[in-house]
Amino acid sequence: MQLKTVSAIIKGEGIAGSVSFRPYLSGAWVSAKISGLPDGFHGFHLHAGGVCDAHTGFASAMAHYNPTDSKHPQHAGDFPALLSSGGLAEMAFYTGRLTPDEAVGKAVIVHAAPDDFRTDPSGNSGDRIACGVVR
Repeated sequence: MQLKTVSAIIKGEGIAGSVSFRPYLSGAWVSAKISGLPDGFHGFHLHAGGVCDAHTGFASAMAHYNPTDSKHPQHAGDFPALLSSGGLAEMAFYTGRLTPDEAVGKAVIVHAAPDDFRTDPSGNSGDRIACGVVR
């Protein structure tokens, strides 16, 4: 295990930011700072694919990272919602569902709508509006 911080540069139409994954306990301390978002809550997930193609609405990022084949919202890639105010969202949280090494090569997605934390498989989060691959 490498025990190093990894990050993704988040991009979307008028949206920019970064998400970092730092080793912490048996999982990851995740920090996000993203600007240019519409105000309100946004679904925020780690997806299994490692490509952010804006021309396909970021469909290339595939589904949520879910190595244990769990129901939503128990996927390893299910994160707390981002809350944007004045276009800026900033948060940090701990997850024991994955390590920074597991996040490498996967895409962080920001959705247009909030995750309802019920609907399987994606939480009914709406369009994918920003994406970044963890490196």
